[in-house]
Amino acid sequence: MKKTGYLVVAGGVLTMACGGVSGGDEPDPVSNEQLAGVGPIYPGVAGGERSIVYHGWNTPDTAYIAKHWRSMDSSGLDGTGYYVEFPIDQGEEPVHRGVYRTSVELFDGSIRWERCWFDRALLDLRETDFERLKRNHLQVWVTPANFDWHDDSAWQNVLHNTREPARFGAAAPHTAGMMFDAEQYASKLWYQAGRGSTEDFATVARKVRERGREWAHAVSSEWPDAELLMPWISDYAVTSLGGFDAPARATSETGLFLAFFEGMLQGLGDGVAIWEGNEHAYMQAAPTSFSRTSSRLRNNLLGVLSPDLRTEFFAHVRQSHGIYLDAYVNPEGTQYGLSKFGRTAADQLFRNTLSALSASDGLVWLWGEDGVIFEPLTGDMSHRIADPTAAWEDRIDGLEVAFDWARSPHANIERSLFEIAREYQNEQLLNAFPAASQGWSTEGWHVWKEANDTGTFSVELPTPMRDTQSLRVDGMRLGGCFIHNVPMTPLRTLLVTARARVEGDAIPVLIVRWRHPGGAFDMAGEDLRASFGPPDKDGIRVAYVVGSAPEQVHSAAVLLSVTGGEGAAVLFDEVRAFDFTDGPARLWNSR
Repeated sequence: MKKTGYLVVAGGVLTMACGGVSGGDEPDPVSNEQLAGVGPIYPGVAGGERSIVYHGWNTPDTAYIAKHWRSMDSSGLDGTGYYVEFPIDQGEEPVHRGVYRTSVELFDGSIRWERCWFDRALLDLRETDFERLKRNHLQVWVTPANFDWHDDSAWQNVLHNTREPARFGAAAPHTAGMMFDAEQYASKLWYQAGRGSTEDFATVARKVRERGREWAHAVSSEWPDAELLMPWISDYAVTSLGGFDAPARATSETGLFLAFFEGMLQGLGDGVAIWEGNEHAYMQAAPTSFSRTSSRLRNNLLGVLSPDLRTEFFAHVRQSHGIYLDAYVNPEGTQYGLSKFGRTAADQLFRNTLSALSASDGLVWLWGEDGVIFEPLTGDMSHRIADPTAAWEDRIDGLEVAFDWARSPHANIERSLFEIAREYQNEQLLNAFPAASQGWSTEGWHVWKEANDTGTFSVELPTPMRDTQSLRVDGMRLGGCFIHNVPMTPLRTLLVTARARVEGDAIPVLIVRWRHPGGAFDMAGEDLRASFGPPDKDGIRVAYVVGSAPEQVHSAAVLLSVTGGEGAAVLFDEVRAFDFTDGPARLWNSR
C-alpha cells in the first residue's frame, strides 16, 4: 500500500494519512484484472425508450436518405444525423463550400438562407417510411462563427438561418431535433480574449446571454417539441470559473459559452429538451464511470448556474453520453484507444453502451470517423476515411448484436433464459431443487412471514404430471417469503430466474436484496424486483432480475415473496442464480 498524502485505505477503514509524502509516490492504479471483473450497469426496469443515434463522418444528406432509406433502416440504429445540401444560385447542382457545407454552417452571419433551399430536402424525407430509424437529427454547428456579438445585422442573419431549418425540421418526417454542436473548429466564438476584444467582459457576457435567449426562442417558435443534442455543455461552461459574467472567464477559450447557455434556458419553449451530450465520455472505459460523470456534469453546472434558472434547467435538460467507435479499434494504450481488458471490441462496446444508456435519460450518440456506418459511402467528411470499404460492422465484429443487447437488455435476456440456463448449467450459484424428502427441507432455504400470518411453507414433491419439486406457500395473507443467500462479488452482475404457478389470488414477486459483510441487509432501495409474467398454457409464470452488486456487498438474499388471500397458494421451482458478468458475450460466442 502506498500513501497518497490524502486518504489511505487500511484494513477496510478509511483514514487520513499524516506526515510528508515524497513526490515520487503514487497510488497503485486499479489493475486491468480488477476492471475486467466489473459488470455493466443494467437499467433497473425493463422497457422505456432507449435510443442509439449515429453522428460522424459518414452521416448522409437528404438525397442519400431518399435513395437508401431501406438499407439504412436495417442498420440496427434508432437514428442518424443528417444535413441539407443547398443548391448554388438556386440551381439543381449541389456544391461544397469548403470542408463543411450546407445546413451545418448555422452560425454564418454573412449570408441569409432561402426557404426554398429546404424544399427538395423535405420531399426527400417524405419518400421514406422508416420503421426503426426515426430519431434523426438535423446537424447544425456554430461553424463558421464569423461575426461579432454586437453586430445586429449579422445576428439577424443567424436568427433567420435558425428559423428556416427549425421550420423544416418540424415538418420533416422522422426528425426529432437538431444536433447543435457548440465546439469551436475555426473562429473562437466563446473566447473573449482570443477575439481581440478589449471590451469589459461582463458587458459582452450580458449581450451573449441576450443572444442565447433570442436564438432559443427562434428555435422554439418554429419547432415547439424539438430536442437539441449538444455534445458540450457542462465542460464548455468551465464551471470552476464562477458565474456567467465572472471576469476570470475572459481568458478561457469557452468563457462566454455559459452566458449563451443561460440565455437558452431563458428563451426555450416548454416542449423543447436539451441533451447534455458529454463528449468526454468518448474515452470512458469502466461501466461505473458513466453514472459518476452524469452526477458530476449536472451538479457542477447547477453549482454555477444563476439560481433563478435552476427550475428551467430541471425542466429542459436531459443527460446523454457519447460513444467514440474508433476508440474500440484503435491500438490500446494510444491517446484514442480504449483498454478492452482482454475482451472483444463488441463486448466492450456493449458494456459501455449499456452502462451509458443506464446512466442517461435514454439516449446515447455515436461518433465514428475511420469507418462507414451506411453503405454505400456518403457524407461530407467521407474523403477522410482511410478505407471507404471499411464498414463499422466489419471493423467491430458483432456491432449490431452489441447495440441490440445494449438497447434492450431485458428483452434479450427474456428471450435467452433457456439458453442461459444451458450455458451456465455447471456454474450456478443457486439451483433451487429441494432435496427429495418428505416435508419441509431447509436445504439452504429459510422462511419469514409477517407476525400473526397463518400462512405455511412446504416442499411439494414431484408428481406424474410434474417432474420437479416446488417450494410451496399457502394462505399467506399478510406476506411471507422463502430466502436463500447467494455469495456475490461487488460490481459483478447477478442474474436470478424463477418459475411460479399460482392458485387463487396470490401475488408472487422475485426480489434480490444485497447484504453487507456480517449479514446486514442493505437498504431496500437497492432491491432488484420483478413480478412474474402471465401464465403460459401450462400455467407457468416466469420472472427474472439482473443487476450489478453494489460496493461493499458480499452476498445477495434471493427472496420468493408472496402476498394474497386465504386459500391461495404459489409453487416456486427452477430458481436459479448466475454470475452473468460476461453473460451476453458468452452467449454470442456459444452461438
